[in-house]
Amino acid sequence: MPKVGSIPRSATVAWSSSNEHSGLLAAGTVAGAISDTFDSTSHLDVFSLDLQGGAELPLVGSLACNDRFSRLTWGTKGVADGSLPYGLLAAGTANGSVQIVDPGRLISRHDAPVVATIDSHSGPVRGLEFNPAVPELLASGAAESEVFITDLTNPSTPRVVSPGAKSPGPGADISCVAWNRRVTHILASTSHNGLSVVWDLKLKKPVINFTNSANRGQRNSVIAWNPEVATQIIVASEDDAFPSMQIWDLRNAFAPVKELTGHSKGILTASWCPQDENLLISSGKDNRTLCWDPATGEVLCELPPSANWTFDVQWSPCLPALLSSASFSGEVAVHSLADASATAGAEETGADGFSVQEPHAGKPMIRAPKWLRRPCGASFGFGGKLVRFSHKSSEVTIEDVPSDTGVVARAEQLRAALEAGDLAGFCAHKAEAAPSERDADDWKLMEVLCSHDQRTLVLGFLGLVDPNAPPPAEPQAEAAYEPQYEPQYEAQPEPVTPATPEPQPPLQDVNPEELFSQMAIATERQMSQASELDAMGAAATPPAPDDSASPVPPEPAAEPPARAGPLETAPAPDDPDVSLAMLNGNFATAVEVCLAQGRVADALILAASGGEELWAATRDQYLASNKSAFMSRLSAVVHQDFDRYVAESSLPAWKETLALIHTYASAEALQGLCNLLGERLEAEAGDASAAVLCYMCAANTVKAVELWHARYSEQSAGAAGGGGGGGGDGGDDDF
Repeated sequence: MPKVGSIPRSATVAWSSSNEHSGLLAAGTVAGAISDTFDSTSHLDVFSLDLQGGAELPLVGSLACNDRFSRLTWGTKGVADGSLPYGLLAAGTANGSVQIVDPGRLISRHDAPVVATIDSHSGPVRGLEFNPAVPELLASGAAESEVFITDLTNPSTPRVVSPGAKSPGPGADISCVAWNRRVTHILASTSHNGLSVVWDLKLKKPVINFTNSANRGQRNSVIAWNPEVATQIIVASEDDAFPSMQIWDLRNAFAPVKELTGHSKGILTASWCPQDENLLISSGKDNRTLCWDPATGEVLCELPPSANWTFDVQWSPCLPALLSSASFSGEVAVHSLADASATAGAEETGADGFSVQEPHAGKPMIRAPKWLRRPCGASFGFGGKLVRFSHKSSEVTIEDVPSDTGVVARAEQLRAALEAGDLAGFCAHKAEAAPSERDADDWKLMEVLCSHDQRTLVLGFLGLVDPNAPPPAEPQAEAAYEPQYEPQYEAQPEPVTPATPEPQPPLQDVNPEELFSQMAIATERQMSQASELDAMGAAATPPAPDDSASPVPPEPAAEPPARAGPLETAPAPDDPDVSLAMLNGNFATAVEVCLAQGRVADALILAASGGEELWAATRDQYLASNKSAFMSRLSAVVHQDFDRYVAESSLPAWKETLALIHTYASAEALQGLCNLLGERLEAEAGDASAAVLCYMCAANTVKAVELWHARYSEQSAGAAGGGGGGGGDGGDDDF
């Protein structure tokens, strides 16, 4: 990376967060370091960025201080209303105080640039950050697990509060604090004992805490939120034995979702790029500063190695591609991401056994950063061609731009219908204006498919609705099958494997505020919830099945037949074989005798009392005894074997077949069944119109458009051969 400028001192750094003064950089003499001249003084300075390259940055303001600094942060408090044009600068010192400085006074050489001093902490303030969305709030962390929130609504009289009770256990030094970039009242902190805590300021309590189960007690140095994904956070380890960064998804805080390894010694600092969530910079005790793609874990490029540890790296919040690095070698350097050297492939094993990638200078960065990538683009070419691309796909599309005003007018009608959410009305209008009955049928079916009650309306379109019939059988079929399977799953709770992250829903679908509220509730009620779940599990266990009870036959009609009409028949003669078998509980023999005598109803009743296997066998024997069309449909519904039924059904009765699968087939199987019926109609019956309707029900636009195109091509050819093009043009125009 080329060096834009430098500051000749070991200092902790903070960039200006306001766009008006984005080229300003604050530097405070870092605690724990000494210069070559053994100078023990401390200064808080402001420098102006010089983009000429390589030169020492000009000093625009300086303040002599008594204490050296552990952390600086620069907020935008007062910038919006003009009361503080340069915002506020907070400086955490090694003695536990936090100094609030007005950078405007510092630059103008005012006598009193220090607005306030906060003495709430008892040790070095290593964690310090202004809330980027609520600039009046300043979070700070120091020794003994102290985390405080300072309200700077009136900077001269700051008000200090605690975000919640400390975590139980011995205190530890807080090494870093970070505000969530998406949920303004969420704060995270991490400490040298390996514990990371997420605080909710609205609830005034920690909502979750987590540690690395593989290395409890590791010395954490950095915690940072993903700038785009509210539930992703990264934690870096300062341990030489465990030099890695772990990305956690707080929807499942049992284990990290990704681990970035590349440093050979502990990581001292890291910063997530605010303009590109796929860029992360880190520095360690191995004197290396690496730029990562956290999504893939790949090292994209590397800064020139320093002669000593780099303890502070930060992206500029307002100037993309610029970042600062501060090292104990006595220099703060400002780098540009342009023309960065890439780390391409070569891996070596260090003395401590860790795999290290060696840089190859002079090669470009592996990929362009987000701010240089176009989200989309388009360009016109000769002959009405349009080429376009989108960041959502790696494909480049070339299209023909229509110049027909009629096409444009119809496209506008469709766009208006889409915006109004009235596709059904659009299809109804097209059906009324259709030039032929076949076209009208197509538009009427599209009107049905655009409705919310598609399945019922399809039967009406096919002319097979019985207005006096009760709601049909799909809910009844589900009820008939549920008793056979549901209790088995209810009695067995799912196993929980906390060490393995489970698949999560897409992150863009997560409501961050709701998620953190749920975390707080879960943390507060964890113990009581476990006992409640045990009690619920015991109560939900179904009773043991009663062999004497009659199983529910899995037929679509769950109601018993009424005792009237055809069932009022003369009683059958008393058969001693049937009576003897029934008295001895031998239902199978009784059923066999009844079937042999043609007493089907008696056989079915006996089978229903003889257990599930006997019922199923008797039912199947009865269904197989009659090959009529009705029995084939009934068998398909009972066995839910619609694939076989569609494959063997009579094509002249395709409407009945289409109605049957719309009434009884599951939503997952419906599309494939409609496709299968359409293929049979097209290949075996040559009925393209009926096949189109089936393809439309299957949402198979490719096949439907293919048949439409063939139809209108035939119409156009016939019209041209007959010397009259009006009919063909009309149909083509509607198409």
